[in-house]
Amino acid sequence: MTFFDLCKACVKVLIDVINYAWQLICHMLRLTWRMWYVVITLTLLGIAGGLFYSRPENKMYEVTGIAYLNGPTLNGAKTRFEALNNGTPHYLNPNQTLWAMLGIDIDALRLSHFETFYLQDGLHNGVVDYVDWGHSASLKDTLNVRVPDMLALRFRIRKYLDIPFAEKAIMDYMNADPAFQEAYQLDLANRMREHQFDLAQVEKLDSLTTTFYFEQGDSYDTPQLVTKKRGQVVVGERKINLPIDQITKFFHGKQLRDTRLAYCTAPVVLQNHFVMNPRPINRISHSMIIGCIIGWLIGCIIAALIERRKEIIAWLNAKK
Repeated sequence: MTFFDLCKACVKVLIDVINYAWQLICHMLRLTWRMWYVVITLTLLGIAGGLFYSRPENKMYEVTGIAYLNGPTLNGAKTRFEALNNGTPHYLNPNQTLWAMLGIDIDALRLSHFETFYLQDGLHNGVVDYVDWGHSASLKDTLNVRVPDMLALRFRIRKYLDIPFAEKAIMDYMNADPAFQEAYQLDLANRMREHQFDLAQVEKLDSLTTTFYFEQGDSYDTPQLVTKKRGQVVVGERKINLPIDQITKFFHGKQLRDTRLAYCTAPVVLQNHFVMNPRPINRISHSMIIGCIIGWLIGCIIAALIERRKEIIAWLNAKK
């Protein structure tokens, strides 16, 4: 088979699928016309179900936040946060319910759909460029560099929209892991040592520039073309060539390290508070459309079964 034959076969399959879908839709429309009382009834029930699902006390909202990881690894924090999705019913295992893991009352909150997302550093300069909300950044692409100590968290909340209460419960749960606490102590010690080293380098840098500027006498103000030193005569003009680019780079890195040290107060620390998207997931228009489609499909299936009930009964009564 040549490449042209392969393309021709793929196009033929695509055309056949489109034709089959068109015939199926036409058949469903004709069935809706013949059995309108069945299909319309179930369609209206589907719309009513969508309205019931989107009632005010059942609306779900997405809540997101960016977390710093002070010691825990990306996979460790991801596993622990998404483990909240594995909460079991109370009758099955009361110790593994979502409320037991979070340590809150069962009627306090309604949380679900716990997800994590990686942050990408495309320029590899220690600054976050974007959050991979769609999980589309492939590790095979060398431009996709994950930030090793930051993770985006997202979950859904409904009923009582007490975001601060949910935030405290989730962060207490994340920081209660003994392994996270041990890793945090090591990470804090390393960052404190790094901070002391940066301060020492600043003092040395200040001493270097002070010596160069103020302990050279008048040699800098009146550059000498001929200088006598230790019995040798040096001809030339003395100039200051400080490594400004390296100093600027050092202070930029120090600023990033100081910022990270300020957030190093627990194994997992939020960059800011959790923020709720004011647009609900199960809004009325969305739920009504989905309910209408589901109701119409179920109505067509039931209408087809009713229309062919004699054939179905004959097939069931057949001995062979």
